[in-house]
Amino acid sequence: MSPVRALPTALASCEHICRTCSQSHGDRCRHFRPDPCSTWCFQVTESPPSSLAVERPIFESLEVGAATAIFVYCHAADGPIQEHCFRVTEYFQDYITVFAYLAFGVILALLLLSLASLIRPSRPTPTKSMSYESGIDPVGGGWSQTHIRYYVFALLFLIFDVEAVFIFPWAIHLEELSWFGLWEMLVFIGILVLGLLYAIRKGVLKWE
Repeated sequence: MSPVRALPTALASCEHICRTCSQSHGDRCRHFRPDPCSTWCFQVTESPPSSLAVERPIFESLEVGAATAIFVYCHAADGPIQEHCFRVTEYFQDYITVFAYLAFGVILALLLLSLASLIRPSRPTPTKSMSYESGIDPVGGGWSQTHIRYYVFALLFLIFDVEAVFIFPWAIHLEELSWFGLWEMLVFIGILVLGLLYAIRKGVLKWE
């Protein structure tokens, strides 16, 4: 099984594990050379190699996947002694940054709410407990029907909102698509404009 490519910085980890293995097991371990070393890098879901007869170069060039496991085998009289460590690749480092910001935001919000509850005065009154909307006292019941004409405008908004979703990635790759991409988008927008003109002609946008 060929070794999976890993980050170049993993070379230092390999050498460190080789030294640790040699120090831990003493004479039982063969002297590890920096290149090649009996080091294999596999995905964590795969198994280490069954045969260690062939030595391969330590690592090839850059390839970032999931978290990788570095297996180092010491050749001893009673069989190989396995040493391994797990590394976090750049793929997961991006998620660590996202979760760090998320945790900071949640902790800050809870801290401010807790601090406000300790400092603010608490004098509840019926007026303060009354529900309101945008600072205005509610009028009428809580259930009311919405005119069907609102749904027509909502559907038109939805159609052109979906169009914007297609326009954003198109604008990013416009230089690569060249004139073909430009004419293709003009045809797409033209079809939507024809539909809008048809709706206007039928009086869909007139409020009745």
